[in-house]
Amino acid sequence: MAAPQQSELVGFLRDLIRCDTSNPPGNERPAVDYLDAVFKKEGFDTVIVEPAPRRANIVTRLKGDGSKRPLLLSAHLDVVPALEPGWKQPAFSGAVHDGYIWGRGAVDMKHMAAMSLWTLLELKRKKVRLARDVIFAGVADEEAGGRFGAGYLVDHRRDLIDAEFCLTELGGMAVPMNGRFLVPVQVAQKGYVWFRLKAKGQAGHGSRPKPGSAVEKLAAAVHKLSTQGLEYRLTASTRAFLDGVRSLQSPLHSAALKGLYSAGTAGTTLKLLPEERRSVFYAMLHNTASVTGLSAGVKVNVIPGEATAEVDGRFLPGVTQAQYLDQVRAVVGPDVELEPFDSAEPLEIEHQSELWDVIERVMTRRLKNVKVVPNMIPGMTDAKDFDRAGIKTYGFAPVALEADEPFADLYHAPNERISVAGFQVGASWLHEVVKEFCAA
Repeated sequence: MAAPQQSELVGFLRDLIRCDTSNPPGNERPAVDYLDAVFKKEGFDTVIVEPAPRRANIVTRLKGDGSKRPLLLSAHLDVVPALEPGWKQPAFSGAVHDGYIWGRGAVDMKHMAAMSLWTLLELKRKKVRLARDVIFAGVADEEAGGRFGAGYLVDHRRDLIDAEFCLTELGGMAVPMNGRFLVPVQVAQKGYVWFRLKAKGQAGHGSRPKPGSAVEKLAAAVHKLSTQGLEYRLTASTRAFLDGVRSLQSPLHSAALKGLYSAGTAGTTLKLLPEERRSVFYAMLHNTASVTGLSAGVKVNVIPGEATAEVDGRFLPGVTQAQYLDQVRAVVGPDVELEPFDSAEPLEIEHQSELWDVIERVMTRRLKNVKVVPNMIPGMTDAKDFDRAGIKTYGFAPVALEADEPFADLYHAPNERISVAGFQVGASWLHEVVKEFCAA
């Protein structure tokens, strides 16, 4: 199937990027209204669910004959704020420049919303006979945990999204590798716990230093947490991913990467990797803790009695939140308190299924020398909520990448962009997978 024409598919993405749906504060309604208008123009019935003012979700479906359970296509419509300096194109312009579509949400993840919209329209226009309903959900709030989005639909409107399988973000990118292609499909993600480190000490005048102050205690704890590292663990999905990567390497590089399979050799092996790859593999193999905020004091000449740090903690499948926090306490010591304030458990599914087989067949047809592999992401997606509803969810929002294209580095970064060509080809792959999996 040829790639879709730029005028429509690219136009969908550009229009969605122009809807400023930054979260915080959270305002998905403009994107929902846009999608609602397009779907209704094409004869679709839609349902808009708005748990709080402007925090809107939209669900529609293309009906099949009901002989098989539905497939859900899901895309979150919120984006992180675009406050960083250095944007080469305005962050909400949807500009097409140098072969790329620019703007916040281009890769995270309004491209999936545009591809899903186009896929449903094409299936309806071509009158494809379906055994499964194809459901689309454009959801709110994923960037803040999904309570107004996927989580709300699962808890309060499960009837709208009930499906056997779901396709969503963070997977399906065709990564060139030594003359072949690696296509990671997300089947697992780390759990998270956001927590505060809180230290207390004697307050006083800044002219009289007090050893063991709150700031000193907190600084010591932050230093330990940032330098000592947490547990190594090789999960089933990460092992399968590493197996796939090694299969595309030269014998020498494949043998070197084997060091990642063991806690005793992983540290040395990671040091041999390029810096941009090192952080990815480290996060896949370790529980992590990133200090993202510090707070202490109100005046330069006053020693504060309390100091706090906010920490983004991530823990691997097979580890509980309690076990993870015990690891953190062992590192930071007894001088600070831990106060969790938000969390979700990790997720890992068995990747083999009828849908996985279709993904493999389609990608093998469309690319020469391709390896489709399970993958675990260090972040979180709405898959954590769909899993609670018994919906088997894969990260598959396909994009064709060029060698060394910095796609993964553009999440939450300035100059977020997606290539026009890669986006269009990816949309044709998604369409082919959905059609083959759902056709009667």
